[in-house]
Amino acid sequence: MVERASDQALRVGWIVVLFTVAISRAASAQTLQITAPAAGTIVNPGQVLAVTVVDSPTGSFTEVAVDAPDPIGFSTILTAPPYQFSIQIPSSISPGPYALTATGVISPGSGADSEPLIIDVEPNSPPVSVQVTPSLLGLNVGEEMPLTVTGTFSDGSTADVTESTQTTYFSTAPAVASVSAIGLVTAVGPGSAAITVNSLFSIPVTVAQATPIPATATAAPTSTSTAAPTSTPTPAPTSTPTPTPSATPAPTPTPIVPGGTLSLSTHTLSFGSVKIGHIKELSFTITNTGKKRLDGDIDLSALPLPLSVVSGGGGIALKHNQGRRVTIQAQPTTVGPFSGIVMIFTGALKSPVQTVSIHGRGK
Repeated sequence: MVERASDQALRVGWIVVLFTVAISRAASAQTLQITAPAAGTIVNPGQVLAVTVVDSPTGSFTEVAVDAPDPIGFSTILTAPPYQFSIQIPSSISPGPYALTATGVISPGSGADSEPLIIDVEPNSPPVSVQVTPSLLGLNVGEEMPLTVTGTFSDGSTADVTESTQTTYFSTAPAVASVSAIGLVTAVGPGSAAITVNSLFSIPVTVAQATPIPATATAAPTSTSTAAPTSTPTPAPTSTPTPTPSATPAPTPTPIVPGGTLSLSTHTLSFGSVKIGHIKELSFTITNTGKKRLDGDIDLSALPLPLSVVSGGGGIALKHNQGRRVTIQAQPTTVGPFSGIVMIFTGALKSPVQTVSIHGRGK
């Protein structure tokens, strides 16, 4: 127990160092490189992954660890080479690509990161069936809607395979509705199309031309001619008491209709290390798993630069099993940590307010 507490304290201290010290990485001559596994290695949920990190010059780092997006997280910390790590891949992880980054401390205030290495977390066997929500799409030109793909496996277990590299998406009419590699449908032009998932499941899509909201015409003020004053003396004006202005009541916010069940695909987005001037995007999905409609709002007021929303923000009105994918972009301009919070306010009777914490660092 004491050993575990000591290890936990060491981890906390490591994170504090990474996120509070202004590290000058660009000018560092010392480097880190992940030499194993190879980029694109397929890893199964529950597997222990061996990761090897090489430093140059040898022995120039006082501490080295491997960082990855949640739920993988930080590895143990090694203080001397050889830097060989055993990374536990959680059994409950969602399939898809994950970036591993080696990060190290050279001296107080100085460190370096490796180039990210992408691994592909995939189940041992493909799902025997998939369920896609929503199953029918009606969009206006310019609108986007994320698909959520749930796979059922031979042992009866299920998993979100939306971003799995084994999940394929195809549009029968890309000029009407396009679809990305992670299932984001974009309405391109009026017409009908179908999005096919894994060549098994087809979602009909109807796209209509967005109807512009007509501007309300405002009548121009009518000029009134004023008669020229006569030579008759004008009596002195009588003092009129100035009326006390009445307070204007504050607008009453529109209440959120109770109903629905709020479910988030994750409560944390970890960008890891992002190079200065580069752009990285991560997404999470809001799903209504209740029978009634889920109304609410996605609050982005606690999302400071270099973080911004790419798509999916604003009000929500989700039907049963309908989802909204929210994509967040990080584009750091300075070295150091960044963080933010997305708050989701809904009418769900249970846990109506939920948050997604976002963090990373510019390098």
